[in-house]
Amino acid sequence: MIALSGHLHSYSIAVTRLDNKDGVLMNPLPTDSQIRWSQSTIAHFIGRNLLQEQSNQTGEDRQNGTYKILVARNRIDPLNHFKRYKGGYDIENKHYWGSTVFTGVYGYAIAAAWIIVGLVYGIFLTVKYCCCNKKTMKGQYKPHSRQYYVWPFWAVILLTIAAIITTGIVLAGNTQFHTRAKRVEKTIVGAAQRATDTIYNVTSSMKTMQDQLRPYDENAYLRLNTTAERLDREALNIHDRVYDNKQAIDIGLRVLNVVTIVLASVILALVIFAMAILLLHWRKVLFLAIFICWLLTTLAWLAFGLYFAIHTFADDSCIALKDYQNNPYNTTLNSILPCVNLQAADSSLTEAREAVHLMISELNQNISRLQALRISTLENIPRVCDPFLGPPKYEYRPDVCSNDTIQIGLIPQLLESFKCSGNDTETCNNEGKYITQSAFDLAEAYTLSIQNLLDIFPALESLTNCSFVKDTFSKILNEQCQPFKSSVNRVWTSLVALSSALIFLVTSWIVKAYQNRGRQISKGCIIPNDTTSATSSPMTQQGHRTHVQMQDIHANPQP
Repeated sequence: MIALSGHLHSYSIAVTRLDNKDGVLMNPLPTDSQIRWSQSTIAHFIGRNLLQEQSNQTGEDRQNGTYKILVARNRIDPLNHFKRYKGGYDIENKHYWGSTVFTGVYGYAIAAAWIIVGLVYGIFLTVKYCCCNKKTMKGQYKPHSRQYYVWPFWAVILLTIAAIITTGIVLAGNTQFHTRAKRVEKTIVGAAQRATDTIYNVTSSMKTMQDQLRPYDENAYLRLNTTAERLDREALNIHDRVYDNKQAIDIGLRVLNVVTIVLASVILALVIFAMAILLLHWRKVLFLAIFICWLLTTLAWLAFGLYFAIHTFADDSCIALKDYQNNPYNTTLNSILPCVNLQAADSSLTEAREAVHLMISELNQNISRLQALRISTLENIPRVCDPFLGPPKYEYRPDVCSNDTIQIGLIPQLLESFKCSGNDTETCNNEGKYITQSAFDLAEAYTLSIQNLLDIFPALESLTNCSFVKDTFSKILNEQCQPFKSSVNRVWTSLVALSSALIFLVTSWIVKAYQNRGRQISKGCIIPNDTTSATSSPMTQQGHRTHVQMQDIHANPQP
């Protein structure tokens, strides 16, 4: 954009020659002060304020609360002596993660209580086995009715079915959660890739501009070089941030997925195997199954706590995304997908738009003045397209240009017919031309550079306005937030159901083991062999006793 001064200089040569030739004294060009003001304004934009890196945000800024989206407050932080967490949403803050993970304390507490109960019960059985008289333990057991054995067995069947169903729901929910999480990750990574591609396209155009301007303006070359290097660093920063996060997320999702699948699969196999153990009456193996399932139940409650914490994090993230739509400045969501300092960039873009708009307007006024000279070779010179609207925002709208205007990059083609073959006035006068070869080369370099800059202006706006971040977060908020939260909810609720079913199932196994101790039970049966007399009617029992007495009398007659 600073190149407009060179472009205007080329026109000044032509106009000066026309003025001298026709004897008309006029100065249709902008003044030197206007050119210098526009040049300095645009150079300021290109060389300094185009991209302000997020690394300028200090830890002190974060602690002052100006950088965080204020969700996740008033949670207990176990990493800070169980005090209340007073910060906001910040995935780079260990205290935020500590307070978020602690929201699953219900699952952790039930898991701890369940393992303690298991230890107490194990100590009780050990003491009873070691200290009590084994003969007393193997004493006579009272007979019971069939219902005494049948109802607990039906309870085992129903609880086993419940455990199998909830295990299937856990596996299905985990698959859905994993798919939704990968979809969110893919959206963020895709946005980062598009942003880096855009930046590299911009820097490629800037390098072309550098080559065009270097022979004529070393300062412009250096400013463009500095900006291109800064853009490359920003592209690398976006790539590194996003892909570092992606790597950590991939590892976490993979571990969580494998652990959940293994835990649910082992539970499923164990409850089915335990059913067979009950029917085969392998009492010692049943106790081993009880011990293993006790541990698995503890892990299931821990998994519930972890998934509930993930649910809390998903809730926080969606609230943060919603807040970002209203206030995109200085938020910790930049840790997920980095952006530039929007407030500074907006101001710089407005200044740059204004400078280009004013200079093209001045240029078109000059063209109108040239056309007013009514010289046949100049009457049909088209006006230059001004892609910027008027104040106060000077919006970039290339579609508003009329069909009879041309892009500024086509000006060298118009000047070609006014160019002479030499660099001295005498040669140009002899050829009836107005612009020397050196002046034409200068004008060509600057106008093409301006055109290159206008071509990449939409990309610059998307970067400095952070539209790629806004669009990505808006897409996640509107299309993926609710499905992702629903998938997490499905996993932790099914884990609650599964863990509860396992507690009752383990308890029913213990009851059956207690019922069957010391009994003779045929394989595949659930009622002991000595239960027939106990389950008969009183009349049948009396008849049975009389029959036995008669047999004893016949077998042992009295003398």
